Amino acid sequence: MKNYLDNTVFEINGSVISYNPIIIKTNSDEEFEIDYNKNDLNANQIKITFDKLAKNCSISELKDVLKHTDELHNPQKLYDLINILEKNGIIHKTNQAQGKSGIEVLLEIEDLSNKLLYETIYS
Repeated sequence: MKNYLDNTVFEINGSVISYNPIIIKTNSDEEFEIDYNKNDLNANQIKITFDKLAKNCSISELKDVLKHTDELHNPQKLYDLINILEKNGIIHKTNQAQGKSGIEVLLEIEDLSNKLLYETIYS
């Protein structure tokens, strides 16, 4: 089942102090304790979730990782956790840059200059 959050990339707004219980210290020095039911996500899934969110991860990528490490029987539990985190300002959506990286642009410029040099010399 697809969810509107699947392609959204999130970033954690702070760092995790403890995984059991889950305590997060935000960049503004606030501490949040998240109460989760043991039947929702297990401790390993929670740790993987926060580790991935620290590296800017989309929800679909996160679901794929969780499916391969532990059985993620109910993806809705992941969506619920993401919604709680977003609502409390612990994570936020990142805006992905639409364009090329600096190295890609430099390589493209190099290719174009080589082509121009070749055409100038051999034409």
